[in-house]
Amino acid sequence: MKTYDDLDFLHFTALSSDDTIYDVTIDFSDRSYMIEHCDKKGRLIEERLSNIIRRSRMDQLKKDLETLGLLDWKVTAEFPNTYGSCIAYSFNWDDENDFATEADGDLAKVKVLHHLLEGVTNQTFGSYQFYEG
Repeated sequence: MKTYDDLDFLHFTALSSDDTIYDVTIDFSDRSYMIEHCDKKGRLIEERLSNIIRRSRMDQLKKDLETLGLLDWKVTAEFPNTYGSCIAYSFNWDDENDFATEADGDLAKVKVLHHLLEGVTNQTFGSYQFYEG
């Protein structure tokens, strides 16, 4: 059974207004994050950012993800092969499967997730203009 306490990692790709992307990874077991700013071909544009996340912030993120209903979003079999927002996650008990989702096209939910990740990392990234649909 999928639970928020069993989340191992969360990956989020956000578009930027200058036609670049930000890849944000939250590692729940290490309580850390990594942010990479890349061009469309995946080449790093800036130095990678990474840091530890306080336990209380990580616990709050799990609660916020549950409130948002992340694990209830429709799961796709593989990562979308498009240039756009991508959300993926895995569980600490499942070494083989990653779960990818696009929030069922609900851009308001993706915007909330983007905001939550900026809060837990204390970093701003990407642009909210893409969620205005």
